[in-house]
Amino acid sequence: MTVEGELQAAEAERGWAALVAFAEPAAAAGPLRLDLTHLELPDGVSVAAGITALRGLLRRHGALTLIGAPQMLAHTLYKIGGLDDRSLRLEDVRADEPTTAN
Repeated sequence: MTVEGELQAAEAERGWAALVAFAEPAAAAGPLRLDLTHLELPDGVSVAAGITALRGLLRRHGALTLIGAPQMLAHTLYKIGGLDDRSLRLEDVRADEPTTAN
């Protein structure tokens, strides 16, 4: 399943909930694979909402692979120990361009 778009802080929780609802039927046949190559998470709120949504998917389906995850999401998963039990896998993590405040 491919996910595209940008989740700003104001819509992050609703956007991730929609993703989970859409992904549920796809996971009935086995472990879920989400292609996040074209998903933008521009802030910490959208990443935090994503972590919560991904934890829910893992509880229900036992295994999840994220393809092309945004770097900030992948780094946060690593920092919180979300990759320790190997039920969550990352493939081709994006090296997002750094941003600076003006």
